[in-house]
Amino acid sequence: MTRVLITGAAGFLGSNLARRCVQEGFETHILARETSSKWRINDILPHLVEHKADLSEYNHLVRIFQEVKPEIIMHFAAYGAYPTVQKDADKMINTNFIGVVNLARAADTVDYYCFINTGSSSEYGVKSSPMSEADILEPTSLYGVTKAASTLFLQSVAKTTGKPIVTVRPFSAYGYYEEPIRLVPSAIWHCLKGCDMELTSGARAMDFIFVEDIVEAYVRLIDIPGISGQIVNLGTGRLYTVRQVVEKIKDITHSGIDLLWGKLPMRDHIPDVWAADTTKMRELLKWVPDHDVDQGLRKTVDWMEQNIGFYERLKNRD
Repeated sequence: MTRVLITGAAGFLGSNLARRCVQEGFETHILARETSSKWRINDILPHLVEHKADLSEYNHLVRIFQEVKPEIIMHFAAYGAYPTVQKDADKMINTNFIGVVNLARAADTVDYYCFINTGSSSEYGVKSSPMSEADILEPTSLYGVTKAASTLFLQSVAKTTGKPIVTVRPFSAYGYYEEPIRLVPSAIWHCLKGCDMELTSGARAMDFIFVEDIVEAYVRLIDIPGISGQIVNLGTGRLYTVRQVVEKIKDITHSGIDLLWGKLPMRDHIPDVWAADTTKMRELLKWVPDHDVDQGLRKTVDWMEQNIGFYERLKNRD
């Protein structure tokens, strides 16, 4: 049975990947902090082996790696992706960079055959054309800086040691178990509950990629040889504005709410266009995402209709 170790399994992308690993029959181990909220994975916890650990605890990480001896490592743990609520600079640096250094050093004590690091499209900064893996990194936020630093560190390790480490940079991911403050779940919640929604102008265009496609890309990467040190964008290469996405959600849910465009200010340091150059992804994986934005949004709406209780409890908690 293939042994997988996942960090950040309680988060949006990590929880979806953990579910896929369970479905694949992998022996799935997760690293979780004592304070981690596990609402996304409570139902699959009996199928996971949980290890209490913080990425700052290098010696403890080594003991876990020696115990588990993972063959596959999937790193999702991060802090700062939600800038309105995750603002602690020290925590950002310690989690996104120092934590990755500790993880890589601990992983070096075992013989693994795949280490997939989750980077971020925020590493690129502002570009005037679709972002390519060969672009100069010009992050405009501390989050982007720390993610870029960890990518460069792991790329250096891969190139100097030959370790099978690859970094993926997901673009605007959406889907099951996404954080409720994000655009797609927030818009779906407002539509399902019949509450008018305040928004920005809606002009910003992004490369939205459905979570099922992101998970599929991770699984495909596991068995591709010769990719040590590579960086791969995960996107669709297609752009939709915030206004287009929210209008689609309103249509899918047959909602009559008012969308109050221009009521919220635009965030700083985010370009008007955020698109992935997907050439490398298509050539390396011999694959393109299976879902267009209409299909992904319909699946997400159907899922939220059946699981709205998760979001009700989270909103009541807040």
